[in-house]
Amino acid sequence: MLWGYFYFPQLQLDILQQVQSCDQPLVIVDGHSNHVVQLNELAIAQGIKKQMGLATAASLYHQLQVIPYHETTEQQALIHIVESLYDLVADIAVDEVNGVFIRFGNMLKLYKGLDGLKQSLLARLADINLCFSYASAYSPIAAKVLAKSSLNQFYTEEEQLNVELERLAITQVFESTKDQEQLARLGIKRLAQLNQISFGELSKRFSHSFLSYFLQLQGKQPLAITFYQPKPRFAQEIELLYEISTIDILLKPLAGLLKRLASFLVLRGLACQMLTLRCRYRSSDIVCWDIRSAEFCDNADKWHQLVSLQLEKVQLKEPVVSIGLFCEQLTLKVVTPQVLFGQRQSQLTQLELMSLLQAKLGIDKVKRPTFCSEHRPELANQMSTTLTESSAASAEQLIANMRPSYLLATPQPLTCSIDVIHGPERIETGWWQHSVIRDYFIARNGQGQWCWVYREPNQQWFIHGYFG
Repeated sequence: MLWGYFYFPQLQLDILQQVQSCDQPLVIVDGHSNHVVQLNELAIAQGIKKQMGLATAASLYHQLQVIPYHETTEQQALIHIVESLYDLVADIAVDEVNGVFIRFGNMLKLYKGLDGLKQSLLARLADINLCFSYASAYSPIAAKVLAKSSLNQFYTEEEQLNVELERLAITQVFESTKDQEQLARLGIKRLAQLNQISFGELSKRFSHSFLSYFLQLQGKQPLAITFYQPKPRFAQEIELLYEISTIDILLKPLAGLLKRLASFLVLRGLACQMLTLRCRYRSSDIVCWDIRSAEFCDNADKWHQLVSLQLEKVQLKEPVVSIGLFCEQLTLKVVTPQVLFGQRQSQLTQLELMSLLQAKLGIDKVKRPTFCSEHRPELANQMSTTLTESSAASAEQLIANMRPSYLLATPQPLTCSIDVIHGPERIETGWWQHSVIRDYFIARNGQGQWCWVYREPNQQWFIHGYFG
């Protein structure tokens, strides 16, 4: 079975550079070993290298920007990568914090060969804009070590793959320092030398874990891999390059997260109506804001506008050091049909207008009259903070029932003569609360106005509204 592997050596650095520009040397340091694990081009130009101690790196450049390494950031980024590739390949899995396994299998038939699959994968990863290397092999571990060696080729010929593997140095194949030292004592520097030793001889000299890994490398022992199953939620959090004290500046890195959200939604044909923005202060305190839209939306620019409006008056208590974006309530996007040759509409829809007003003024401050299921006319209208299709459907039903456009706040006694045109229509309801018994008529008065009047059982007449 042919496997592929994509290796991402500097995920956290790439994500930071996508959402925030940095014009000075930057390193990401492992908090346990205090060594540099990722660095930008400006840091390399200063002579800083990977695995260099922080003290040494700082001595080479005194204004060096240091960011702590966060494994969770890279894990979230890998999930985002897998989700982006999931519609291209079915069998895909996350490997630790910087790699992705892909089982090609029957996908080669779908793409009519490895070249077609390769082009699709590379095109999708180019959109994500990350640094990576890749390779293929007939075992997952072999594909992994070839990708880490920056082979950057997908081969199907087993002989060619074996040649590439045997060229690798032992330090490129085995990550354990203990195994590297033991092989060095035996004079083994390359994998080709190790392959010449029988497995029986190796079993006498090396541990069970070494032998198991070596068999997995050769494809003689399976590697336990859990393939990705998509989850209906979005979660992404990033550590900022520098502390941010104002909302205006905070919106810039947030735009990058919103683009990732939009990509996540569009690829799945989904939309959302609420986002949660979470910020962590310097003191580690957490503050969250729920951003709502009156319509289900998958557009990054629209969400950015709503966030800007809702947070424009917010004062940050402390500088923010990290931001996160979360969305769990997702639904399938409903595409509104448009007339092909109709007049182009540039105005806001009702839902878009509601979203902007609610973000600016607050959800409880924006209301609109809506219809509800109530036979008593004076109770059939209410003020609502939401706009739904059911309200429009109720309006059409009321028009079909010949209800007036203008309803009086309080019915007034009828004091003029009228000509009854249509009726009666009996409304008898509310026996549990404010019971009414009325016979409604459509009539015309002496001034030519069309009126909606009713008669009570005591033969008293009232006018309730006007048609217009």
